[in-house]
Amino acid sequence: MKKKRVKNPVSTGSGMILILVGILSFTGIIKSDQAATLNELAPAIVQTVAGIISIFKSGDSNPGI
Repeated sequence: MKKKRVKNPVSTGSGMILILVGILSFTGIIKSDQAATLNELAPAIVQTVAGIISIFKSGDSNPGI
């Protein structure tokens, strides 16, 4: 029998926050300087991806975005 994964609201919530922070810093960098280097954008991208991964790891297939 397959064990049902229990949804962890804490990791889902932190994942959502990570994604929001990542997107906000991403758009902030683009608005502040049109010639933003990949070096400046990398942390925002990594943070966003980390947030997405933590949501999927929590077992919540539908985070309600």
